[in-house]
Amino acid sequence: MKQLLRRLFNEFGFYSEETESEQLFFQKQEQGRIEYYLVLFITKSVLADYGPESLTDIHKLFDIKKEGISDIEKNTSLIICVLFDNYASDCQRYKNIMLQIEEDEYWFKKYLLPYTTQAVANFDLEIGITQQLNLVVNNDDNFKQFNEHIHSNESYFFAIQCFLKLPFLNLVIGNDEQFVSIRQMLATKISTDELSFLDNVLINYQVQRLQWEQLLSGVANPHSDVFDEFLQTFSKDASAS
Repeated sequence: MKQLLRRLFNEFGFYSEETESEQLFFQKQEQGRIEYYLVLFITKSVLADYGPESLTDIHKLFDIKKEGISDIEKNTSLIICVLFDNYASDCQRYKNIMLQIEEDEYWFKKYLLPYTTQAVANFDLEIGITQQLNLVVNNDDNFKQFNEHIHSNESYFFAIQCFLKLPFLNLVIGNDEQFVSIRQMLATKISTDELSFLDNVLINYQVQRLQWEQLLSGVANPHSDVFDEFLQTFSKDASAS
């Protein structure tokens, strides 16, 4: 997983000095825009007992980098890569803590990227990772499997998570190389008969059919806040758990 992520970041022009560590730091400056990413690798046991001490080492790395980078505090995001044994059971089991971590923006914005050994093993490190991720997500057979059961194809689920959790990564659709977000891609494929599929994508959260229709219209409308309001319900659910 470390090699895959390192290769992926490098393909987008990010540079890292860390080599053998559970904490990585990537930086990129392009056309006046500066981005920094901290990457932390943890197991699901650490996730289960997650607390402030879980980020001790990543904060140490952040403090070291801060000594030589003046704008790091406002331009840094944290990617937490969590090793799961099985997507189907572990995503359901840890969904609340994952949502709580991502919604806590103290210090830096956090993204949880779950992966499995099987999902990562299907990617060839000798070939462009970005190209492989696009091919996996754009494959119609993979999408049909994903539609029928969200976790049936671990490589596809992992690829979807990469597009959702890595802000710099955009999906390429068709020969015209049109860049879209993964949420845009899913919205274009969703029909009334696939509401159960969208239900699974959003972590099996149960809402009424009318609410789904309102949600879908909100996703398609960039000026609507219905989707943000929907996401806030996850926070309430997580807090109550």
